[in-house]
Amino acid sequence: MTRVVDGDTLWIAASEQVRLLGVNTPELGASGAEGRLARQARQRVAARLAGGRVLLVEGRRRRDAHGRLLAHAFAPDGASLAAELVGAGLGWHVAIPPDLDLAPCLADLERAARREKRGVWRLPATPAGAVRREGFQRVVGRVVRVSFGRSWWLSLEGAVAVRIPPQSQPLFERRHLGRLVGRRVEVRGWLHPNPSRGHEPWRVELPSPYHLQVSAGKSGAAGLD
Repeated sequence: MTRVVDGDTLWIAASEQVRLLGVNTPELGASGAEGRLARQARQRVAARLAGGRVLLVEGRRRRDAHGRLLAHAFAPDGASLAAELVGAGLGWHVAIPPDLDLAPCLADLERAARREKRGVWRLPATPAGAVRREGFQRVVGRVVRVSFGRSWWLSLEGAVAVRIPPQSQPLFERRHLGRLVGRRVEVRGWLHPNPSRGHEPWRVELPSPYHLQVSAGKSGAAGLD
């Protein structure tokens, strides 16, 4: 038996919570358009799993920090739930290594949804200097500094510190990152307060190039021009 918690979370047999790989849907507690999209995402998944059956393919990372099983989820007809949600604009593509097997396909679906302004792509991004809350957000701003050490950092408008952790660095080209100073970019991810870098009150992890879009419009795995 499967119970749909929200657009990207399921309970299986009342004992196992599953977090869908490849997608992040709006939070049910959100207000306005974001809240409506969250409800639509949950309704879409519930309708696809109306018979109570779902096929799960476990991710390379078996569990997340909350102990939830990480898996690709497929409806009884074999359709990817993440692909349906991303393509309909009911969620954002999330690509966290090493679970990147479906990333190119999901990125293509997201580009089409974004181009046609479906669902979440009608919601405005948050300027870096206007971040006021934690949680998953699209943040836009000008890169004012790039630094390389054990972690690589991009500073957006001096307000948001964007961290590329060591395990993600092979997915990026360092010389291209260095050219981003002065460029306007969009970063997607989970924002948190940043006590370790006082001049930048917010921090976000950049797990892969799929979470970065440069102002010229190129995105995805080749998203730096």
